[in-house]
Amino acid sequence: MVIILKLGFTLLLILTLLFRRVNLGHTMLIGATSIYLLNNPSNTMLITAVRNTIWSSDTWVIILAMFFVMCLEYQFRTNGILTKFMDSLNSTLKSDRILLPLMPALLGLLPSIGGAVFSAPLVESTSSRFKLSGEHKTAINYWFRHVWEFINPIGPSLLFASSIAGIQLSVLISNQLWITLLALIIGWFVLVSGNRFKKTQLNTLSTALSGVEQPIKDDSDTLKNILLAIGPILTNIILITVFDINAAVSITMVVFLMGIVLKQDFKDIVKMLVNALNFKLHWSIFSILFFQQMLLATGITAEIVTLFKLSGLTVPVIVSLTAFLIGLLTGVAQGMIAIVFPIVAAMAPGELSIITLSLVAGTAGQMLSPAHLCLVVTADYFKANLVRSLVRILIMETLMFACVYLVFSIFRFV
Repeated sequence: MVIILKLGFTLLLILTLLFRRVNLGHTMLIGATSIYLLNNPSNTMLITAVRNTIWSSDTWVIILAMFFVMCLEYQFRTNGILTKFMDSLNSTLKSDRILLPLMPALLGLLPSIGGAVFSAPLVESTSSRFKLSGEHKTAINYWFRHVWEFINPIGPSLLFASSIAGIQLSVLISNQLWITLLALIIGWFVLVSGNRFKKTQLNTLSTALSGVEQPIKDDSDTLKNILLAIGPILTNIILITVFDINAAVSITMVVFLMGIVLKQDFKDIVKMLVNALNFKLHWSIFSILFFQQMLLATGITAEIVTLFKLSGLTVPVIVSLTAFLIGLLTGVAQGMIAIVFPIVAAMAPGELSIITLSLVAGTAGQMLSPAHLCLVVTADYFKANLVRSLVRILIMETLMFACVYLVFSIFRFV
């Protein structure tokens, strides 16, 4: 019981700091320090945690991968790739109904590009003829931006999940592809179906992007703009899942190829590399991984697992409830994974179904959390009521978890 009090105090401390908008890296370091001081601290314990964090190849794979993700973000931003891409979709698809979920979904593939603030104006313009409430538009922008949580190889949360659970990233993505397809299907039927969505000809998106509707020159320009935006992401996914290439190596290769395609000169490459040195992001990565190592070094993970096993609850129930509650309380995917996945990995080592179930439950928690910054920003933009905005999200997350649990139960995975 003492171990619950220790972990509970640390969790409360982390939550307090996160709600006060303290940097995630500082927060997780303070959390690791709390774990250390509450569990018979010794120099050996501290040295072990520091050494395992610094010398772990996973630490540097994640840091390098995110560094080059920032490089790719720079290439997209400075070359107007997203604007041209959206203009090309405007001239090609001719359907506001399709573009409405597609825009936040595509922008969500690169977490650092534009974010909810960038996709929200596009959703606002494209949805104008459908007379949707602010809460409905909030749900569309928020939900479709996050459908890639389970397969995006350049999202930090999936990199953390792979590292902590000890499962190859390619295996994790292949196993969870159907989860993303499920999220897209549920999102479509709940958010973009019904009588209010009728076939219309598109004439709103270009104005939202540039203020003046500008036709694409020809089909070759359209194809080029689409390939420049989607190509790097798909190439990275293929390199990781099909060829099982290290995430850091694959994104480096993609950035290098983009540099050639975009004809970047030496001065621009140096500027890109300097721009990608995001101390806040890399410090957060290091602190999260250090927190995980401190949980292992102090033995707190093993004690929690033993306590859970004595509770009489099944492993799926334990990991689902734990992941959901931590996700709900933190509203931060990386924080949820840092706290929950060491426990999941210890309780069900190598069991993909349990890992997927915990990721689905944890994602549901953070999607329903009022502490989730993306939700707050989106609701504020659309002047929407936060609680009412979450009603549709609650329905979809309930459907998501029920479907996943049912599939795993039928095939006796859980």
